[in-house]
Amino acid sequence: ESHCFAHAMGHGCEEHHDLECSQCMSIFKLFEDLRPLIVVQNQNDLHHVLYEDLPRLAKSFMGHRFRTAHTKQIHAQALQSISETHCVIILDFKQKLFRESGREAQQDWFGKNAFASLHGAAILTQQQATHRNALISQDTPSGRYRKPNSKKRTSQRVSTEVQVEFIDIYSQDTTQDSVWVMNAVELVSLHLSINMPHLISVEIWCDNATCYHNSEFSRFAPLIFQQNGLLLRSMRFFEAGEGKSLLDRHFATVRHSVLERITSGHSFESLIDIREVLERLSSVHCYQITPNRTVSSPVHKQKIPQISFLHDWRFEKSD
Repeated sequence: ESHCFAHAMGHGCEEHHDLECSQCMSIFKLFEDLRPLIVVQNQNDLHHVLYEDLPRLAKSFMGHRFRTAHTKQIHAQALQSISETHCVIILDFKQKLFRESGREAQQDWFGKNAFASLHGAAILTQQQATHRNALISQDTPSGRYRKPNSKKRTSQRVSTEVQVEFIDIYSQDTTQDSVWVMNAVELVSLHLSINMPHLISVEIWCDNATCYHNSEFSRFAPLIFQQNGLLLRSMRFFEAGEGKSLLDRHFATVRHSVLERITSGHSFESLIDIREVLERLSSVHCYQITPNRTVSSPVHKQKIPQISFLHDWRFEKSD
């Protein structure tokens, strides 16, 4: 068997592993068995092109399934590294914000342009003793509400050691590109240096969107944190829909707050409305920015070959 996570990821494993798995290779044997049955007039025929692309698609699908199946394992290992001086930052864009009101005509609904962008950052730090004791006290009958006729929890509640805060950044600039992200990350690093001076190092989690997974941001991000006295240890790029579910739940809360504002008779049409919505949420810090698009990036913009296959970046600071 070669289905070993440590062996496949190159983390080292003492067990003996074959280079190939017979069950996984059977699909490629099937492709070769089908070759005599593919009769085409020329190599540009659509069926021939699709057939020749099958091995690549099979390998890509296997890699995708492998990464998504072990995302939770990666998360668990990474969360164990959170300490008093180290935190994890999850980055993601919310969908662009559109103007809404309770008395909006149907003809005004279609063809609307976004008036703002919202970017979120979840800060995962080590939980303080006071917060941990508050969660543990919820297991006592007097400290926890229970629904009528609900069954009592048989297993003990697993206490978490991670404290989560959110930094929401909004702007009238609706171009969600690497320039927007770099300005947002600079604001996040400044927030951490002021409000969490005990932090020394950070790591970033985000998805494979081009605004994150590009050569310019990968080169510039360590310099941004170094300017504010922080060390960027790593950046992890996860599959779409993986690694940022915490921010997705937060954005769902933001959307619920927007709908509650609309149903109460208020409009949602300006940056002031965005701030009022975000300020109602707990554990949320909100900032407004205007991305600086006039200053050129100080790092080289040359593309990194096959950067889409590089999902785990590590950084080291040399004196």
